[in-house]
Amino acid sequence: MRAKSFFAAFLVLMIAVPSFAGTGLTNVLFEDFEGISPPGLPPGWVTINMNGDMGVWETKAYGGVNWGRQCIRYAPDPYIPGPADDWFFTHGVTLSDVGVYMIEFRYKTSSAMAPQAMTVAAGPAQDPMSMSVGIWTDAAIINDDYLKASVAFSVPTPGTYYLGFYSFHPVGQGRLHVDDINLLEIGAEIDLKLSMTKSLTDPGPLTYTAGDTIDCFISLTNTGGGSHILYKELSLGEGETDTQLGFDITGPDAQPVPFVCKIEKSGPPGAIHFTTVLPDSVIGKVFELWGCYGFELLGDYTIEAHYKNYADPDGIGAWKGELLSDPVIITLE
Repeated sequence: MRAKSFFAAFLVLMIAVPSFAGTGLTNVLFEDFEGISPPGLPPGWVTINMNGDMGVWETKAYGGVNWGRQCIRYAPDPYIPGPADDWFFTHGVTLSDVGVYMIEFRYKTSSAMAPQAMTVAAGPAQDPMSMSVGIWTDAAIINDDYLKASVAFSVPTPGTYYLGFYSFHPVGQGRLHVDDINLLEIGAEIDLKLSMTKSLTDPGPLTYTAGDTIDCFISLTNTGGGSHILYKELSLGEGETDTQLGFDITGPDAQPVPFVCKIEKSGPPGAIHFTTVLPDSVIGKVFELWGCYGFELLGDYTIEAHYKNYADPDGIGAWKGELLSDPVIITLE
């Protein structure tokens, strides 16, 4: 294999590349609390302190977040600790009764010795009595590092809904942290496709030997009826960012193949890094995977591409969400 890295970006109207349909998740609501002045809440969000004590939900700087600086946190009454009985509610979002949605969020307790309890629900008002759609409950949260919850749900009727997070742990417990609340609709008007360029000239098995390159083509196709503003750079890099392309590669030993090339990340994207993609149009990029991932064993590798964007510089109306390609299997001999 040639240990090099090759990137070639281009815009095209249509491409004739063998490809695989993927899974799309369109963003409906996302909040990482980074733009909030603690202890305030995001616009349109409210809290309800059911028992009237001094235990409250509030935004917090340096709340143990590894990928940012802020989160939302429940802290008990510091003077007369009582049982938690507190809600926070997001602003309203329009949901359809024919849609399937997924909520993702990260959560943790301040100490494994201080278990927490929390419920997540949805309803037509920012009120506990309206939370008629149960989504998620954990009555014994003991992880003191952030875990990510991902739960699919639907609503019985179309309309405006609010997400409610309810802390209800017993007396004397510690603090509960929540971050990166993300509501997504399953199904997107953008398709992410992963195609190995070798398949253009060789219709047989995707087999690679010494001297070959392992290059692939990544494309984002607008399959909807209207235009979408997409991140055209398709930058590949290490670590979590608001805009990210990456590959999940599993080796012959069933272990993840490490990313070994720290390139292309040059700070937050600007409006110039996005482009308008018309219906039935495509943007794409070629990647030489051998220069970016540590292929060290002979055998079969499973490759999936994933893409996400939550950036919208200057309010340009960029498409937000996450995409996952179908897997491709290659063999190194």
